[in-house]
Amino acid sequence: MASANAASLLASGANASVSTPIIPLVQPSGAGVFVQLKTSNGKWICANDDNTVVANSDAAHTRETWFMVPRTEKKNQTKTPVSFLSVRGYLCVDQNQVLAAGQKDINAQETLTFTLCYADRASNIFGLRLASNKLVRADDKNHLVVGRDGKVNQENGDLLDTLTEAETFTARIVLQRPIGFRSLRTGHFLNGQKNGDISTAPNLAGWETWIPQSVGGSSYAFGTWLGKYLSAKSNGSLYGDKDNVDGSWEMFDVQLGFDGGSIAFKTAHNTYLQSHDTKGIVALTGNCGLWESFYVVIPG
Repeated sequence: MASANAASLLASGANASVSTPIIPLVQPSGAGVFVQLKTSNGKWICANDDNTVVANSDAAHTRETWFMVPRTEKKNQTKTPVSFLSVRGYLCVDQNQVLAAGQKDINAQETLTFTLCYADRASNIFGLRLASNKLVRADDKNHLVVGRDGKVNQENGDLLDTLTEAETFTARIVLQRPIGFRSLRTGHFLNGQKNGDISTAPNLAGWETWIPQSVGGSSYAFGTWLGKYLSAKSNGSLYGDKDNVDGSWEMFDVQLGFDGGSIAFKTAHNTYLQSHDTKGIVALTGNCGLWESFYVVIPG
């Protein structure tokens, strides 16, 4: 199951050792994205050995890394809720309305689902709204707690309230290797051809597997199965033909996508990678929406 690979990667995360094995993710698609979450106080949110969740870490390693899982996958304009998996389990809530990380079953009633309420999607800043429409906030002890009721647009699910500082969180996206990128719109995978052309294909195999290379923060370069790098040209074209990461054309700012658990790729030219249709057309566009969003899928 693809999801077991996600759990394995999380449990063996970079720069830290984990003594407690991760519970395998029960999620049939295997889609999701690793993120590290920071509160407005500049501290990273950590899942502790006692299952408490506290925003008090100065650096982000394994225990500060979460697998953000889309609970459903849609191709329409409605927002998909997500759950968060840590090395201790899924985010849940205790009897005092404080968030904890001890739930082992994604389908358990106690496992929380969230809708991301973007304050600044380009900067990966958002609020967390529960299914009850209550908002999560960080309290003065750096715990995450269930807070006030949020006012929601019933037609599109957008939050009508302005988020306070305590209700905003910033995500740093962590891409593990190797991975595939599946379009929200078409369900097809980003594909690197032998001649350097970029297309899409319905299945995840060698040509659809990418090797992310961090170049700082949430910015990445992407290697193809042939050892070449993805490059966004100044004329609006996209190729997987570069031997090295020579500059900004091979660097992509990875942002949270249109839908929960998805990502988008912003180029140095302020354009976004777009999967246009099932005919394999991949283009660059100035907007970021459904067509420009992709699920991360771990091969397996």
